[in-house]
Amino acid sequence: RTLRLRSGQAASSATYVRWLAVPAVTCLLALGIFTYRQVGYWHDTESFWRRTLALTEGNYVAHKGLAGLLYGQSKKEEALSQVFAALAIYPEDPTGNLLLGDYQHARGNMTAAVAAFQTAAVHASTNAVRAKAFANLGYAYRQMKQPEKAKQSFEMSLQAMPNQPTIFVQLGLIAQLDENDAAAAVRRFTHAMVLQPTDVGMLLLANALLEEGGHDKEANEILDRAARLSKNINAAEKQAKALLQE
Repeated sequence: RTLRLRSGQAASSATYVRWLAVPAVTCLLALGIFTYRQVGYWHDTESFWRRTLALTEGNYVAHKGLAGLLYGQSKKEEALSQVFAALAIYPEDPTGNLLLGDYQHARGNMTAAVAAFQTAAVHASTNAVRAKAFANLGYAYRQMKQPEKAKQSFEMSLQAMPNQPTIFVQLGLIAQLDENDAAAAVRRFTHAMVLQPTDVGMLLLANALLEEGGHDKEANEILDRAARLSKNINAAEKQAKALLQE
């Protein structure tokens, strides 16, 4: 779909004290030597996880911790080997499955990504992890052109964590693009913008209002607000258009 925008919117005795000082100094020296020797092992998080793995067996927490660190450094192949090592010890681990799902999604292995996200959702012990797993399922299903499953997944994510503006935006896109329900899209985009106003979200809301019809004045006011809020309205318009063409 084409986004319709107005042009130009852009912290006792001294002897006794001295006697106490001798073991205290000795202790500090010993701690200093110990700390110096350990600096090579613990000077950063990666060293910590690698040293932990060298000293322990079957430590899925260390495998998972190192995997997350490596993934954040874009060392994705090495990270994946650590994820597999962690999941071999604890296959139902939710965060390990989230990492695996992210990796598979990025590579376009959507079936494997969905399986990993489903495992994470089923075994999640916190609302935050459950919400993330269902949100990721929603994005995966949207990419797979399965809007009904995407909608259900996004709604499950909101049950775990209700106030997620990005999820309401996704539900608005499904309503507008897949269900041809501009009024529902307006409601969802509006809810998202109440939670967190963004230039892209406002452009999507204005577009839905124009598509619904009878809201030209309100749509133009929102476009003006988007232009005032945005640091780069042209980039925001491109992003909004890309979302509407998915």
